[in-house]
Amino acid sequence: MSLTYAIEHNIKVGAGDHIKCLAFSSKDTHIAAGIGSSVYIWELPNANLTLNSPIGSPVTVLKWFGENLLLAGSLGGALVMYEMETSKKLVNVSIVAMPGSTITHLAFSPNMRKLVVGGGHTVTAWARQRPTKDNLCFQWKYHTVLPDPIAGGNHLELKAEVSGLHFLDNEQVVICYRQQYGIRDAIFITPDGSRVMTPNHQSGFNVYDMQSGGHYHHFALHAQESHSPLPGTFIHAGTVLVGGYNNEIAMWHVGSKHRLPSVEVNGAELIVVSGVITLPT
Repeated sequence: MSLTYAIEHNIKVGAGDHIKCLAFSSKDTHIAAGIGSSVYIWELPNANLTLNSPIGSPVTVLKWFGENLLLAGSLGGALVMYEMETSKKLVNVSIVAMPGSTITHLAFSPNMRKLVVGGGHTVTAWARQRPTKDNLCFQWKYHTVLPDPIAGGNHLELKAEVSGLHFLDNEQVVICYRQQYGIRDAIFITPDGSRVMTPNHQSGFNVYDMQSGGHYHHFALHAQESHSPLPGTFIHAGTVLVGGYNNEIAMWHVGSKHRLPSVEVNGAELIVVSGVITLPT
């Protein structure tokens, strides 16, 4: 197995606010970042800044809908849609408001016709509407509030916060909740739905079989681990598991359980990394 990577751009974002979230468009033609209360979009491969848009409260989550639409959720409960026009200018339209509830998670169904929005103790489902003569851009129509979690046949005694949304197919969505002292981004499901990955409180990650629930492997960021209030945080989970802790990004090939070279991130820079991974035959 081998891994090669190169820094394509160091994008200066200035000091002060931290980068809260990142999202690449489906064909990697744009990268979006939530920094403080603003949404930034750069056009790749030249890293030209095409948008700096304040949305009124800190950005909490970004999700691309194909190449031309970006959804941004905020701490104040607003979900804003940015539409890429042929002129490369962006128009924003507020499509959802959840007053009093932070939007922290978004998920699209595989056919891109359904959207679930999670924040606080609530998950809502939305259905995509076809464009009309008067409105050439599609709309999202409110569908329902998904039920509270049930554990052991009973509703949880304490209100649990949404910590993850994952579509298994066009009709089934997995909602992960956390209670006090739980892990924020609690689970990630591999694209084929075969494994579940979760960060733990020892600065590492656990992988479980989706069908049996059995433990598959524990990936450790460091050889000597100690209980920490800052568990490893996922950046990507799939064939290759990518996780971060402090300023380090670590990578493993899940099938072979082999660790790949790490990347260090320093200062107020957004580093775009391209990689070519040769998987074992």
